[in-house]
Amino acid sequence: MSLFYVKSILSIIFGVAAVVAIGAMLSLMGKAERKLSGKALRRTHRTAGWIAVAFIVVISYFCVKYVALAGDALSVRAVIHGVLALFLIVVLALKILIVRVYREFMRFAPVLGIIVFSLVFVVVATSAGYFFVREWCGPDGTVEAAEEAVVPMAAPPGGDAEAGRAVFEANCAICHHADSEEVKIGPGLAGLTARETLRVTGKAPSRENVARQIVSPAGGMPSFESRLSGEELGDLVEYLTTL
Repeated sequence: MSLFYVKSILSIIFGVAAVVAIGAMLSLMGKAERKLSGKALRRTHRTAGWIAVAFIVVISYFCVKYVALAGDALSVRAVIHGVLALFLIVVLALKILIVRVYREFMRFAPVLGIIVFSLVFVVVATSAGYFFVREWCGPDGTVEAAEEAVVPMAAPPGGDAEAGRAVFEANCAICHHADSEEVKIGPGLAGLTARETLRVTGKAPSRENVARQIVSPAGGMPSFESRLSGEELGDLVEYLTTL
């Protein structure tokens, strides 16, 4: 299971905890007749809230790791997702401070809770939601077909496999094994071009499709379009065909 699957699953659990927390809060403050007592609703809200906080910490670790690996190759979606996630953390921290320390501002806590929930929805939609849509749509071509119309990718000319090894070590080895199919952060690449299909896109492992995955990747992999020259891309694809 890749880093992106793990992060996406954690994000969904985080979203569920946020839904439970906001549901308990709205029932407590907005309904005269309740199925649960006020004490039970407060306990539910508090428990779900702390579960959400715990998942934020874990997910943030994976996010920081991903940003460190991607560097300047982050997509616009990833940048927007990151900014919204930081805003979410700030607002949530402010709400916790008000509830735990600055109780004279408690009247603002419900509004901050609603803002937190709204941010959770958007953040999860732009991460786990996007990832699973790509995973479900990718193999039948419905997503990639649109991308191919915008980002044409011809097979790079035959390159130097030994030079490609150096490109791989500098850019890819941190996420992918070259001598194994085991998952590191991304899938292992041993025997890549001997497979029936590429694991992420479901397409044939041709030079064109391998190059496209490097330049305009499916899944959570960052794009290397701005990192690699055409010659480096050709060398890297040539090296990958030798694995």
